[in-house]
Amino acid sequence: RQAEGCAMYSAPEVLRQAGHGRAADVWSLGCCVLEMGALATPLGARSSDAHDASDLRRIAEMREPPGLPPGLYCNAADFIRACLDPNPAGRPPAFRLAALPFLAQPPDRAEAAEAARAEAATR
Repeated sequence: RQAEGCAMYSAPEVLRQAGHGRAADVWSLGCCVLEMGALATPLGARSSDAHDASDLRRIAEMREPPGLPPGLYCNAADFIRACLDPNPAGRPPAFRLAALPFLAQPPDRAEAAEAARAEAATR
């Protein structure tokens, strides 16, 4: 299969041209959720449209999940961490992602308030 899509959302194994499967799609989903939750390009990239070689190399060589910005709902952070495991075998399949609290239950109001306070403190 040929890899398609935005390079900045590509899984490490795709960037290394080491083959890919559905786990690469899970990685890309994690990048999308991270971008929406953080309101910034994923994984510290300067632009989600750019194909900056240093950004791509950093993603390709990841050995640990990336750090996440403060202010994300706990359930969202857990979901993103599950998606952004650099090891494709460590990423859950879609049916397991669907069972995670981020998708399976609405956010807790107290948690939402705490996330808003954390976000306000970073501005």
